[in-house]
Amino acid sequence: MKLQQLISKKNGAEENTRDIRNYLNMFSPPYEQENFDYELKESIVRYSNALSNRLKLYKENYKKCDWVKKEDPFVIAMASYAQVDYGREYIYGMLALLFGVYFEEQNLGYTLKDSIIKNNSQSSIPLGVFFNESFKDISAIIFSSTTTIGKVSATIASKEDYAQNTVLTLYHDLMDEDIPFKINIVTPNSAELLEDGLFIFHNPNASNPLDLKFFNSPGITQIFIDKNMRVRYTGNHCPTIARLDLPNELINIFGDRIFRQVEAYNYNY
Repeated sequence: MKLQQLISKKNGAEENTRDIRNYLNMFSPPYEQENFDYELKESIVRYSNALSNRLKLYKENYKKCDWVKKEDPFVIAMASYAQVDYGREYIYGMLALLFGVYFEEQNLGYTLKDSIIKNNSQSSIPLGVFFNESFKDISAIIFSSTTTIGKVSATIASKEDYAQNTVLTLYHDLMDEDIPFKINIVTPNSAELLEDGLFIFHNPNASNPLDLKFFNSPGITQIFIDKNMRVRYTGNHCPTIARLDLPNELINIFGDRIFRQVEAYNYNY
């Protein structure tokens, strides 16, 4: 199995434009986030370009290397670090690009699409590429939108008293249809697993499929298509989708707002 790690997007918002609103908006539901659909399409375009480039390299270069066995799965590792509000698109961009399952923030639901129009252009970007024969060399995608400096803080808070800051995680309970979005305060008694927030997207048409058992870990969420062509999840059914690492004094000021945002997530879900 060979891994490639990708990061992209140029000309995004500068880091020095970040303020407290950017942090707090990580827990706000998509329909309350300014330009959510625009940012979702931006992420899809970035991921699409990255996948296409790495697939081309694989076909034209990697496959010719004597250390690459033709029967080995080819896996690409990706993360969302491209702009100030990176990560807010959760896994929605990957679900759309790979399976054609597009998230609409107006009703917090999914619809099937075969393409989108790139922002500020007339270019069409194909969706559902895992059903395209030309992508069969890709066995799976490893993806995370939460592998950030906050993961370091969560790891510390999971092992010892993190006195100065409070680490909050917003997680998606995939088994709860009534209240799917919930908050966890990270402590040694409610620790965040190191692998939590990591997703494996399996290509149903891969030439060399990646065995589900390969990444069989309590913290990893694996996503695949079943025989009835439905999206299924296995592994971690409560993945972290966002994280806040704030000084305790800011938690005292904004705590009520943060919890109201999560209530809004569930109220309109």
